[in-house]
Amino acid sequence: KRIFRTHIFSNNIFESCSTGIATGAVTDASTNSLPGQHLIVEGNIVKNSAIVGIVIRFSDHAVISNNIVQNPGATLNGNGTANSWTSGAAGIDIRGSSNCSVSDNSVFINTDLANQPTSSNAIVGIRIGPYSTGGPNTKSEYCVITGNNICNLYNGVIDLFGSVDSPEAQYNIVTN
Repeated sequence: KRIFRTHIFSNNIFESCSTGIATGAVTDASTNSLPGQHLIVEGNIVKNSAIVGIVIRFSDHAVISNNIVQNPGATLNGNGTANSWTSGAAGIDIRGSSNCSVSDNSVFINTDLANQPTSSNAIVGIRIGPYSTGGPNTKSEYCVITGNNICNLYNGVIDLFGSVDSPEAQYNIVTN
């Protein structure tokens, strides 16, 4: 069985990628999804990611700290100005992952980049919610999101919920 766990992503620079860092579910021979565990994403710089700066999917006990995500959702042209924005993009996206810590990260858009989306599809600093690998949604629970610096974004932190009877992101702590 393959299980994506105890990996460390540290002190890297990702620039102008669709996604900077992505972790996700793996599948064993019987097609059962196995969660990643005990991941560390620390001290990285992600610039101008067209979709998501850092995405953690189906990976419990992840630590995401001291990262810089600059201009999430931006596609830049040759002279460094925003050519387009991806609606619904996020700096850090936690999906179907429980017992995670997201702390001391900076997510921002340069003030000279104008015209970012400003609606329900606007760019989000930190998003937390469910994830599905084809079966029922896996919840994001018991995560701590604290001490992050989110600047010049329409939405700071969004906790996505399922139906009223079945919340998919719950028991999370968000401070500062």
